[in-house]
Amino acid sequence: MSAVVERVREWFLLRELRARRFGIPDALHRRTARVSRAARRRREAAEALWQAGFPAEALRLAEEAVELARQARRDAGVAAGAEVDEAALPALSPLSAPEGAPLLDDDVRPAHAARFRALLARQEQLAEEHPELELDARQIGRLRLARVGGVLAVALAAIGVVAAIVRGPHLLRAKASATYDSHFEAANAVDGSDTTEWLLPDRTPGSIDVTVIPARKLKRVKLLNARNQPYADRATKEFHVDLLEGGKVVKSLDGQFDAYSAQPTWRTLDAGVRADTVRVEIRSWFLNGGGLAEVQVE
Repeated sequence: MSAVVERVREWFLLRELRARRFGIPDALHRRTARVSRAARRRREAAEALWQAGFPAEALRLAEEAVELARQARRDAGVAAGAEVDEAALPALSPLSAPEGAPLLDDDVRPAHAARFRALLARQEQLAEEHPELELDARQIGRLRLARVGGVLAVALAAIGVVAAIVRGPHLLRAKASATYDSHFEAANAVDGSDTTEWLLPDRTPGSIDVTVIPARKLKRVKLLNARNQPYADRATKEFHVDLLEGGKVVKSLDGQFDAYSAQPTWRTLDAGVRADTVRVEIRSWFLNGGGLAEVQVE
């Protein structure tokens, strides 16, 4: 268990990586960084050439990529006072004489393809085992911050997912006693857009029931008045709000909008009770009739 903890600590703190980096003199590190970057770029070029249909040249570049990666590792090993043990690395199977290094693309055989894949894997292995050959102190610091930040981001996302699962989906569904026509249905009041509205028939009182799924304690109820643009001919004046749970009224609120406005503001009512339904009854209106653009709960 202690070994696992130490590996996790090293993954975050990168103390060993920093120590290995500062074990290489700056002048030599500049050289190993250049050689290591050259190895990586040759590997990338080899992959691009292979995909483009030039396997012979791709294989040559892959060979160079591995040799450069080995060179950077050998230089760093000498600087640290210890030669790199090449024998400890997995061996690359040599090509047989008939399949030697291909001169032209037509000479490439399946054995060459296998060696190409092995060379790419070897260069990647050498680079991953010794990132200090290319990274400087600032880059190591950024890597550490990125790892810590990444883990925190994942943790926060996981907390959000768990909270959402615990709370369940928060949905609003609306049903009205009446509507002006099919263009102004009750669903418009809970669609999150203030450009759509639920409207009652002309000069008619009525109500809208907003079902809260799942039922929960509500802090506030927010209402946005209708305006019926571009006609600008209807809006709610006086309204009554009942908060219900299981069909029983648990709290009632009264309010009104002061005047018709082409740019209405929200009316916010304190709730503070658990409810599964918000019923808004429109008792009077401005101009031709009442309605609401939005009903929201918090």
